Amino acid sequence: MLRFLTLFFLLTIALLGVLELEAIKPAVDSFCLGLANSSFWLIQLFDDQVSLSAAIIRHTPTGFALEITEVCSALSICALWLAAVLSYPATWNVKLIGLIVGLCFIQALNLIRIVSLLYVGVFFERTQFDVVHELLWPLLLHFAVIIAFITWLWLVLPTQKESHELANA
Repeated sequence: MLRFLTLFFLLTIALLGVLELEAIKPAVDSFCLGLANSSFWLIQLFDDQVSLSAAIIRHTPTGFALEITEVCSALSICALWLAAVLSYPATWNVKLIGLIVGLCFIQALNLIRIVSLLYVGVFFERTQFDVVHELLWPLLLHFAVIIAFITWLWLVLPTQKESHELANA
């Protein structure tokens, strides 16, 4: 357990540090543009009264707009997921599956977050938007990642026990 916590802490610091490097900023900005395009496409499925300009999604009738920036990318939460899965003592195949499924889950949830934030901004007051944007959704994302990690562990532990029993047979 101490090994896991130490490795998790060190990987988290390293991955969050990488996200702050100037050399990474163009890739992060490109990711944010892709996220804005994906969010816009998703919104367009049920509401054609939105426009997209670079990484800004605007609800045309009300003028409310969201700019998708690094803070909106959920990349820091992805870094936590990567650190947790990579730190856990499991086979590389199990880790790879966990990484892919977890990162897809986080970004799918993030798309839902962005769409919901647009409509919270359209239909509610600025203070309510700020609470949902700065408090509620970050809490929900972190909680979802914790639950996803516990679920991943629940799925991984039986396979590890089986492989350990086979190795000892």
